[in-house]
Formats: sequence, structure tokens, C-alpha cells
Amino acid sequence: MTKFYEARKRDGAARLGRLLIGNATVETPLLLNVEAFHSGTAPVLPAKAVARAKNTSKLLIYDAWELPAEWKTARGVVVLPKTHPLASDVRNLKADLYVVGYASRLLTSSRRLVDEIIRLKESIPPDAALYVPAVATPANVAFLIYIGVDVVDDAVAVIKGYEDVYLTDYGELRLFELKNFPCCCEICTSLNPAELRKLNKKERAELLTKHNSLSLKAEVEKVRERIRSEMLREYVESRVRTSPFLTAALRILDEKEEYLERRTPVARRSPLLANTMESLRRVEVKRFAARVVERYTPPRRKVLLLLPCSARKPYSQSQSHRKFISAIFEFGGHIHEVIITSPLGVVPRELEAAYPAAFYDVPVTGYWDAEERFWVGSCVEAYLRKNLIERGLYEHVVVHLSGGALEIFKGVAEKLGLEAFYTCGDGEEETAKRALERLRNCISELCAEKKPDKDAKVNMIKAMADYQFGNGVGNLLLG
Repeated sequence: MTKFYEARKRDGAARLGRLLIGNATVETPLLLNVEAFHSGTAPVLPAKAVARAKNTSKLLIYDAWELPAEWKTARGVVVLPKTHPLASDVRNLKADLYVVGYASRLLTSSRRLVDEIIRLKESIPPDAALYVPAVATPANVAFLIYIGVDVVDDAVAVIKGYEDVYLTDYGELRLFELKNFPCCCEICTSLNPAELRKLNKKERAELLTKHNSLSLKAEVEKVRERIRSEMLREYVESRVRTSPFLTAALRILDEKEEYLERRTPVARRSPLLANTMESLRRVEVKRFAARVVERYTPPRRKVLLLLPCSARKPYSQSQSHRKFISAIFEFGGHIHEVIITSPLGVVPRELEAAYPAAFYDVPVTGYWDAEERFWVGSCVEAYLRKNLIERGLYEHVVVHLSGGALEIFKGVAEKLGLEAFYTCGDGEEETAKRALERLRNCISELCAEKKPDKDAKVNMIKAMADYQFGNGVGNLLLG
């Protein structure tokens, strides 16, 4: 356990923290200014400069092989990427800040970036900060923090300024190609690109560097707020869209399920916005789908009824589901309702109030792309294979779906060799009067007698307990 760093709030692998340096506390994600290193005002100091420094209460950075056994101030250690010939094992080091040496090498490959950051995060103590120097830009800093970086600097912003490169949160622009500045910082509002180009090299570089640093600082502040509001993933998905490198990195990161699973909360206050293809790969989505199959046991019922999702959550509070419930209410004790939806796949009625089932939103166009069809189809198949074919919990399947959801089910039914009753006509909406009448008539024919569902609330509590804590917990609580 480290003495000087404390994580205060998390959103996935990203976190807000406090690093104690002397008598001062700095917040992470932290942006260091490289000019401050030269002026001596930076809160960190190389260990070799301690003897010459007047203030030794700063964070001292050592090479890994120089790390002393005792210290009286926060200390950091420089570690090298695995690809470096002098890379060392960092698992036995005890420091408050780990600095990645030769970090710019990580930007040569999306996979190398993801693999190396995860390797370091898995090796260092969970209450230590990770500093990746000389790589952050306004375009990539959100992803860096999302994957677990705690400290960055504006070295790239300074270097690009001297190269006449104008940094934005969507990439790089050449100063000599700009007609207007797409920014409202103090530099960009004080002159235009033509006026900046007329200045000599030094003056131009100083102003351009200041803009780049301010742009990076603004982006770090946005990321902090996104962590506080528990919406960083949504923000990162929008940011990586401007870069094939970052889009690839996010997709590779989503393959590291174990890393993200341990760092992503089971529930959060904010909604899950599934706006991109990458949303299908989110750990919350995959976790929900896995727990429905692994932890949830449906009640044994005569009829499995498949229903569409709704914009309002929980579904039972929507107008469409109130109509469905009204149509089948008298036979509820014979029916088990399951909702087909993207990106979650299948949502049993008992879990409609769980996170993220009750807290997600998705763009609705009526079109299901190939990624959605494959993912939702795999979830439907896994549910039916386990609970209908293997467990035999249902006698009949009634499908009250239309459009893409209906096509997905038919593909799964054909694959599994299942027969079902379909209650929506071609091109007919599920809430149409005739469709609802057809649904009621179908259910009444399959169920010989009326039987309201008196155990709905008990089943919901049991299902929620099992979903949250594991199989059998619901029965232990309620018997």
C-alpha cells in the first residue's frame, strides 16, 4: 500500500485521485507542464537533482534500480516498456508514481499501447499512479485516461507548436493551411492564422504552443467531469471516431474483458448510451448477457413470450408494454416474458429494473446492422438453448415481434429447429389492435385456464439477488 496516492472515484479503469506532494495535494488525472520542469516549479523532481534542489518535498523520481528502501516524501520510479532491452520486473517495486520510460514507442501500434498499459496496470499496486510522458494530445488523452493513465504532460503540445502544428480535440492541423481558428482560447481570439503566420519563428511557436497546451488542459478537464458524471465511456467512443489508431485501440481494449471487468462497477447512476458499434462490446453489455445465462434461472412456465423493447425504462412503465401486459394479464401465471433488445440481447421481465436494463438508450431507426444482428442473435440463441432445450422450462414459444427483432428470432429458430407461434402480421406493429387481439387469442388457446401471476414480485427479487450476488442467493433470502 502506498502512502501518498489515493483513488477517490472510478469510472472503469479511469479514476479521480489525490497525490500528496509535501504539504500540497494535486488531483489526478494530472496534467504536468513541461516548462515547469525547466523553471523548477513542477511538483516532481528527478532524484539526481535532490542534492541541488532547495525544496525536497516534491515528488522524487528514481530509476528502477536506484529506488531507496526508505523515503520521507512521495516518490516515483521510471519503468521501461516490455519491448525495451533494459525492461525490469516492476511487481516488487513500491512507489507512489510509476513513470513509463520511452513511452512514445507505444504510439507505433494500437495493440502495443493497450497491451503495455494493461501490463503495467496489472503489475503495479492499485493505489499507485501511472504517468505516461510525452504522448498526450487533445485527441488521445481521453482514451489514455480511460485505459488507466493517471498523469500526462504537454510535451507533445510543445513539440507540435514548434513544428507549426495546431492541435485540436479531433486531430492535427497545419498552421499554414488554416483560414480560421476553430477555438476560442485566449490565443485564438487575439489574432487570426494569417497574423500568426507573419510572426517570427520563436514568437509563433510560443503562441502556438500555448494554444496547444490550453487545448490539452481543456480536454483533461472535460475528462475529469466525465468521470465524475460516470459517462467517460460514451465520451471516449465519440473521441476515437476521429482516429483509426484510437478506434483500433478501443476495440482491442474491449477484448481485454478480465482487465475491464474488475474495474467497471456493476451499477452506476448515469444511463448507458449505446450509440456506436463499440457499444456492443462494452463490458457492462457483455456482463449483463453473461449473467442472464449463468446466474438467472427463469420460472417454469407453459409459455415463453418474446416481446420488443421500449424507449421508456423499465419497460413495464411504457405505453406499449402496458398494452402487452393488459392483453395477457389474466393468463400471467402461465407466461414468462422476455424482451429482445439491442445492445443487451435478452432481458427477462424480472431483470428489467437491473442495471443496465433500466438505464440504457440506443438510437432507434428500425434498421439492425450485421453487428447487432449477430450479437443479439447469439444472446437469444444462448438463452433458448439453455432454458428451452436443455432445461425444458417452457412448452410453447409465442413471438410478438416485428421488423429486425423478428428476423433475428427466425434465424435462431431455424438454427435450433424450433417451432413458435407468431402474433404479428407482415409489417404490423406490435401495438396494433389486431396484433394485440391475436396475442390474446393465441395465449388463451395455449393456456386452458386463467391464472394471474401472483409471484411476480417475489420472482423479481430472487432474480435480482441472483443477478447481483450469484446463483441461489435469492432462495437463501426468500426461501
